[in-house]
Amino acid sequence: MTAKEPNVTSNVGDEEIVTAPLALKILVVVLGIAIIGMLALMAYKIMNGDASKPKKIVSTQASILGHQKNTVLGFDEITVVKPADSILVEVKSDATSIILQYKNDKVVTLILVDKTTGQESRVILPE
Repeated sequence: MTAKEPNVTSNVGDEEIVTAPLALKILVVVLGIAIIGMLALMAYKIMNGDASKPKKIVSTQASILGHQKNTVLGFDEITVVKPADSILVEVKSDATSIILQYKNDKVVTLILVDKTTGQESRVILPE
């Protein structure tokens, strides 16, 4: 076939043009809008973060080891006396308590301090 020859198919104008049903067109448009909306929501969440998740506040103060200010609950500071010949190994803190772990050659001492009352409890564990 060359460019000068007519088309091989006959009766070109006799064929019907098939169109998609209206319901299918509406479905495609709705799904397209849903995809764009989800992409926008993802971009918003990435930029602003999740507001329902509580934010952690990390204290960088070195004074948390020995003293902690607590003016809201009725007392100013908590003072913990370090066990003799011990070194501070670990400090853990949550909303209601502080746990200090001291260690020497013979024993491990855990000091539990209640933040709400300021009461101190000691647990001595043989090593």
